[in-house]
Amino acid sequence: MTLLRSLNQVLRAYGNDLPPLQAAPRHTAPLLYVAQYDESDFTFLHRLAAQYGEWFYYDGKNLHLSRPSDAARPLVSDGVRAGLQLSLTLRHGAFVVSQYNPVQHQQLRATSQEQDVSWVGQHQLASFALDKSTSVLAQPMHLPAGVPTPAQADLREVAARYKSQHATSLVSASGWGEDPAMQVGSSLAVTGEGFGTEARGEESFGNYLLTAVTHLLDSNAMYSNVFEAVPQVADYPPLGPPRQAPAGQPELAEVIEVADPQRLGRVRVRYYWPVAKPTEAETDWLRVSTPYSGDGKGQLFTPEVGSQVLVGYEQNRAEQPLVLGNLFHAQNKQSAHYTTDVNHLKGLQTAGGNKFVMSDKQGNQTILISNSNNKGTAMSISFAGDGSIHIQSAGPVTVNGSVITLGAGVPGEGQTAYTGEIIMRAKTITMAAEEEVKIESLTTTVDLKAKTGLTAEGEATMLLHTTTGALTLSGGTTVDVSGPTVKINE
Repeated sequence: MTLLRSLNQVLRAYGNDLPPLQAAPRHTAPLLYVAQYDESDFTFLHRLAAQYGEWFYYDGKNLHLSRPSDAARPLVSDGVRAGLQLSLTLRHGAFVVSQYNPVQHQQLRATSQEQDVSWVGQHQLASFALDKSTSVLAQPMHLPAGVPTPAQADLREVAARYKSQHATSLVSASGWGEDPAMQVGSSLAVTGEGFGTEARGEESFGNYLLTAVTHLLDSNAMYSNVFEAVPQVADYPPLGPPRQAPAGQPELAEVIEVADPQRLGRVRVRYYWPVAKPTEAETDWLRVSTPYSGDGKGQLFTPEVGSQVLVGYEQNRAEQPLVLGNLFHAQNKQSAHYTTDVNHLKGLQTAGGNKFVMSDKQGNQTILISNSNNKGTAMSISFAGDGSIHIQSAGPVTVNGSVITLGAGVPGEGQTAYTGEIIMRAKTITMAAEEEVKIESLTTTVDLKAKTGLTAEGEATMLLHTTTGALTLSGGTTVDVSGPTVKINE
């Protein structure tokens, strides 16, 4: 949306009550993001025009978004029918403008010293005031860009505009007259005799553009006016209080889109504003605050579409919003209970039902990993008071790895022997290897017992061997040794 389209959208509601509009703005490029916030329509348009260096005013007949005409009305400052007073002001003229570009991760900077304001050289007083302001007040101010500046060229344009507007505000003219045709936006060609000097010849004191006019009529029906003006050669209007952006306050919004085209984890939101069309309360892409972020690392919890968020504002500017956090509310789709009487639950749960829940019950601390849509797949890790850990799943548990090592009572420093115990118990236990299966006791015995029968079978050979002691085969009633050939004591 361009500046002119923004103007027309705001003014459309006034219909035939609107005065004729004369618009020819210099800035015709699309505006990246604009917000009218806690300000009247006129103040908003006034501020928006000033941010982009446009003249915006009402002259009593027409509404203007364009540079005033250069045609000047004569004003003879004779001290009788009209008078003029010129004032010079010293203000901070040195500044640094900066803007952070999150898409490119660039801190853009531009200084007043780098900018050239050509019109100042055409006005002796403005040139003098700007030079003195820069030399006397040399410490540079740090200013925000005020408008989105995605590239360095955009920021340089803002800095040049700031410098020009600053120079315009250094020279002001105020006076009085009797010409009722004087109106805001018109120009005066000021002449006079001996104006500020002892010379008596008529001389020109330059052309000035009217920025404010007060028309007066006294009790005797005598007309007069008082006015304020700036040098007509100025490129941009002077800065003024009505053009300062209002401070944004944190407020609620609803997430409407999360498919960030730049893949920066940004979201678009819609405020709960009473607007005619929902699109009028929608933002551009907003960054989301997170406790931890970085290149290839960080915490990724992008709010879901439909979730409620709290929006804050960078530099308190309504046109620089960002998401501060997510908020629960009564319409949560999963109908979860988020609080308990003793506040012992902490957890994470995604829209797909995946959840990680930590319970801090005294003596029975647990961690639960599961899915709300299939509770049979839960894995529970409990930490008992004696230091034991219990892992449980209602479904199959599969562990894969190139090497899997189980150790119980792992030796401490200076020790070699394991001191713990590994217990396996199930209805059926199956162990299979592609090659070898080894069972070995390093210090005592290996016991193999079965309630009914024990079978040991080798397809090629089977060896029962003792290296130093005796080998005993015994049976409760009978010991059978059979084969095609049986050799004993050979």
